[in-house]
Amino acid sequence: MKQATWTKQDGTKQEVAVKCIQKKLVSKKPQVVYDEMDVLKKLDSPHIVKIYDWFESKDKYFLVFELIEGGELFDAIVQRHHFSEHDAAVIISSVLGAVEYLHGNNICHRDLKPENLLLREKHPTHLDQIVICDFGVARHLSDGVDLNRTLVGSPGYSAPELQDSQGYKGQPADIWSLGVIAYALLSGTTPFRNKGDDAAGLLREQMTEKLDFSRTIWNGISEQAKDFITRCCKVEPKERMTAAEALAHPWIQHECHRSTHDIGAELRPALSRTVIDGGGSKYNARRPLENHEQELSPDSSDVSGSESDASDSSATSISSTNETVTDGFETDREIDGAMRRKMEAVAV
Repeated sequence: MKQATWTKQDGTKQEVAVKCIQKKLVSKKPQVVYDEMDVLKKLDSPHIVKIYDWFESKDKYFLVFELIEGGELFDAIVQRHHFSEHDAAVIISSVLGAVEYLHGNNICHRDLKPENLLLREKHPTHLDQIVICDFGVARHLSDGVDLNRTLVGSPGYSAPELQDSQGYKGQPADIWSLGVIAYALLSGTTPFRNKGDDAAGLLREQMTEKLDFSRTIWNGISEQAKDFITRCCKVEPKERMTAAEALAHPWIQHECHRSTHDIGAELRPALSRTVIDGGGSKYNARRPLENHEQELSPDSSDVSGSESDASDSSATSISSTNETVTDGFETDREIDGAMRRKMEAVAV
């Protein structure tokens, strides 16, 4: 993801985030890029990253997104002096609003996880300005299409049906992921973990449907929070709440006690990317919470070929960090050239 200055047709300039996709990565199904971008351009929610435009060069597609400046949600939590169950409920409520909007438009994200939740502003007072990003494996469900068979998502957050080939409906999978995210926000761990590296072991753990609320950190968490998570993480998709039902849950509606006790100190070690070595130097590493994650790439074995599957294995989160543009001036020039050619074509 590159930060760039976008010159619009009317001459005004805007800072944007540009995702570059090599065409060879989607050479077998190039139409998925066009279809998915067309879908995303029709979405309008403050909690879903906006795509402004897309264009292409000889060997790349360029997707132009709004620049989200607040960075990843977990980084913001680590930096806060206070984080509580109440804050977690506010976050989940914000994400649920976006998910309900997506599902209402027959779209499922299929890869909801903390890394794909960004904050619109830096150092926000409240944590309700969440933006969902990275729609690389999102799917637009066509009318009459019941089942998908694409293996996608991030183990640890993705629903069990996304990890086998039995077929599934998309929307309930997003609800499972929300339940796992809520669990992680309240405890600093995910509910289903496998000591080995095999996906089959994790799937077996998920199929037990056993949620561990025995750790000390859960003692101060409300029973309604635990009920919310339990109703999201049902193995049988039909037994999970819908997005609308989840939004109406007492924990989300603040119809129950939500603790304001600070649990941030217990969460930070698991959520922080910063590691200090023996010499006192700091460096960034994977969060302890992410050690089990290995994103699954989508395949082409869906029941229907009419659904739009954005098979971008290089999808990354949009962030506000001033990353070094590794491709340097050549990449910037390539972006500018592709934009200019598109504008000239429009003008003709």
